[in-house]
This record gives sequence, structure tokens and C-alpha cells, in this order.
Amino acid sequence: LSKVATAKITVQPGARFPWHTHPGPVIANVAQGELTYVYASDCVERSYPAGTLFIDPGHGNVHTAFNPTDEVTVVYATFFEVPAIGALTIPVDDPGTCEMTVGSHAH
Repeated sequence: LSKVATAKITVQPGARFPWHTHPGPVIANVAQGELTYVYASDCVERSYPAGTLFIDPGHGNVHTAFNPTDEVTVVYATFFEVPAIGALTIPVDDPGTCEMTVGSHAH
């Protein structure tokens, strides 16, 4: 049995999520500020300013994201295929494939 969950995520200036994946797809709507999203597979820094959204396919797609600005970023994320008991994210070790200059603060 799986569920759907929606979360408001506030990302402080310069903060970066640890590398992770999700049990299922995630639709992320950037409501304020800017979020930069990075797949471990290609290391491309994709920028999403306020008013945009992106879809994370989940299912083992390893990635990180960070707030590159001096302002707070607010993201509303809808997580699909969430286990009835368990976390929305699945932590993974740093793949060591990408170099980023932003901080490595945990969320």
C-alpha cells in the first residue's frame, strides 16, 4: 500500500540537500526563491525559479538540490508511491561524480 504526501519545504540560503532518491515520482513546485536541481548521472545544474516546477522520477534517480541565492526558497513537493510507513527520501552516499561549490548543509 502506498500513499501520496505533500510537504512545504523551506530551504535556507546556500543550503543543499544530501544526495538521495525517492520511492516514487515527486512533483516539486518552486513557490518562492530558486532551487537548483542536480542529477548524479549528469551533474548538470538545472535552475528552477519561483513559478516553475519540475518532476523527479524517483525510483533510484539519485540527485541533490540547493538554494543558490541569498534568500529563502520555498518548495511545495508532492510525493507519490510513499510507503505507508517510512521516509519521503532515501539517503544515498555521495556518488562523487559532481563538483558543486554550494554548501553541504543537511536539511
